[in-house]
Amino acid sequence: MISVLDIFKIGVGPSSSHTVGPMLIAGSFIKEISEKKFLPVRIAVDLHGSLALTGKGHGTDRAVVLGLAGSEPETVDIDAMPSFIEGVKKTKSLKLGYFNLEIGFDWEKDILFLPDNLPLHENGMILSAYDSTGSVFSSTYYSTGGGFFCKAEDFNSGGVKSADAEKLIPYPYDTADGLIAACHETGLSLSGLVLRNEIALHGREYLTERFAKIWKVMREGMERGTASEGLLPGQLRVPRRAIGLKRRLKSINALSHDPM
Repeated sequence: MISVLDIFKIGVGPSSSHTVGPMLIAGSFIKEISEKKFLPVRIAVDLHGSLALTGKGHGTDRAVVLGLAGSEPETVDIDAMPSFIEGVKKTKSLKLGYFNLEIGFDWEKDILFLPDNLPLHENGMILSAYDSTGSVFSSTYYSTGGGFFCKAEDFNSGGVKSADAEKLIPYPYDTADGLIAACHETGLSLSGLVLRNEIALHGREYLTERFAKIWKVMREGMERGTASEGLLPGQLRVPRRAIGLKRRLKSINALSHDPM
């Protein structure tokens, strides 16, 4: 069973596998080398497979750099992102998270888009840190979807989280059929059964607070989208349509039964 809090996540878009996962991976890598007292003078990022083929459109390179700088998907300042990215590109330097350390960073040379797949998954990336003696610390990661990620050596050891959860929850299941069967056996609705499991995992107070925050972020995202004009980010120059749709719907509201 996966908790609903593992499904509903707060993170910078547009993709959980191409943006959220890589940002978390970069942050995890920097944290690990800081704990090992490894002092890098250069960091290289190799994006493989789908992360390379669609990475520029999804902002994977930007997400990785933000992760290296200590930003996290849930709290990153999206309004400050463009100027930060431009600053890194212009100065060719990057201040790392978890360190009081600034390194040289050449965006074009230190981030490579390599279309070949790594062995275990199409969303693979290799991070390498080099110190002043020429020593290298390197790790291979996979962004497996939904903001989840793992190191290559842990790829086939999944399920630990689920196993721990099943010790706590009153109604364990691992398939949709199992969930439906549990509802029939208990007489609980699907939402009622899931709610009892989530309360057992997280406690009602935390669950309530967390979902209130998720709804707040969703609402703010909708409000931002329906108030912004111009073009969507990216090279395709797609115009923003939500604000026009909102105006049109409001103008015909008195005469329309449109549920929007």
